[in-house]
Amino acid sequence: MPAPSTSSSVARRPTQVPPHRELFWGFVIQGLVCAGMAVALVRLIPYHRQQQQRNQVVQTELERTETQVQQLQTQFQRTFDPQQQPRLVQKATQRLQPQQRQVIWVAPQ
Repeated sequence: MPAPSTSSSVARRPTQVPPHRELFWGFVIQGLVCAGMAVALVRLIPYHRQQQQRNQVVQTELERTETQVQQLQTQFQRTFDPQQQPRLVQKATQRLQPQQRQVIWVAPQ
């Protein structure tokens, strides 16, 4: 096998762009990509804030509704509890049971 000559074994890039131009265009493209991402981010910030405000409104409404549901559940349990029936009838009719006495508070004179 013949020994390769040094001039023929070195692969040269004929008519290619010099490395400093490749770097320049690489930086330009990267800069454009970064600028595009920055513009997209700036456009998304108001949308994100709007979504946070909506989320806050929904969260407040949820807390209010949960409180209302809890009150209604308590009222429902109290209304349909067999042990509470006499008390509820008394409250609705203002009648006392036979073993109870009515207390009337009088202001001291």
